Amino acid sequence: MNKVERTGKTDRTARLLKVEHLLYQNPKGLTIEEIARLCDVSKRTTYRDLIALESELEVPIWEEGRKRGIMEGHFLPPVHFTLPEALNIFLAARLMLNYAHRYDPNMASIFLKLSSIVSPLLKEQIQKTMVWMQKQPRNEQYLGILAALAEAWLSQRRVKISYRALAREKATERVIEPYFF
Repeated sequence: MNKVERTGKTDRTARLLKVEHLLYQNPKGLTIEEIARLCDVSKRTTYRDLIALESELEVPIWEEGRKRGIMEGHFLPPVHFTLPEALNIFLAARLMLNYAHRYDPNMASIFLKLSSIVSPLLKEQIQKTMVWMQKQPRNEQYLGILAALAEAWLSQRRVKISYRALAREKATERVIEPYFF
């Protein structure tokens, strides 16, 4: 690959990231003309970039009239961690796993992402944890309940729960307001 080709790809990648960031920063959307002007490209290039974002990078883009935007809830901006911050995330996640004693695909995803940005020594510990975690039992019902409680907590809704203090007792129903999760 020669220098011109590499520069062209770099420019395109930077432009796609810029378009994605612009759409994220403008939740009400932008017109093709606005995106083209802000990126200093033609409208035709803007159309191609939007298609590339959707097809290649799987960014869900909505279209309403003349405006385009990113579907709400899809985009989280990149976050950079210092080594002590990454270590704290790792230790907090390990602590959660020690209490749960279950495989959690969300934790596996966190560890996978975290291992791609940390030093080799911490990466080795994360990989050992992932191997250990994959041996834990899977419980889809538990994960569903956990997700429902988290959603209720975030949206500040009440939840009806049934539980038994002892296996032989009759189930008791309660309506709770999860203030802390």
